[in-house]
Amino acid sequence: MRRDSRDLEIHTGDRSEDGALPGRPTLSVHCHDETDAVGARLNRGNGEVLTGSDLDVAFRFQTSTKEDENTGILSVADRTTGAFIIEVPTSSRPIDEFVRVARRNGDTATDSTYAIRLLLNNDPVMVDEKRAFLVYAADGTLLRHCSLIPADIEI
Repeated sequence: MRRDSRDLEIHTGDRSEDGALPGRPTLSVHCHDETDAVGARLNRGNGEVLTGSDLDVAFRFQTSTKEDENTGILSVADRTTGAFIIEVPTSSRPIDEFVRVARRNGDTATDSTYAIRLLLNNDPVMVDEKRAFLVYAADGTLLRHCSLIPADIEI
């Protein structure tokens, strides 16, 4: 899984493009390499394709959470097997802002608090609305205060 052929685009939804009402925060993962097997990893092998409800989205720090310039990996994984579908290195600053906005929208919006989009050469291969977004320290500890954990989900 090549991380260098991927880009993460984060829209916090603070303002729509025309400056109107705030929109839904969105994580868009762009895969630019035609040989990227993201489509194959979304297939369970029996012809069944994973959907958004089969996937978990998380961010894990690679550096200490106390450092000024934190980096980490955004990952999308198969909820059943834990297999990574896609991973993208990124700074923690846009992730922090994304979680802040999604948390605020979750208090007043519909059941979903953000959207996730996986694109292969600008063609969407998966688009879904999500509520949970888990953030982990570099040592694997769940950072609840940094995560989006809906009240009806027990961890």
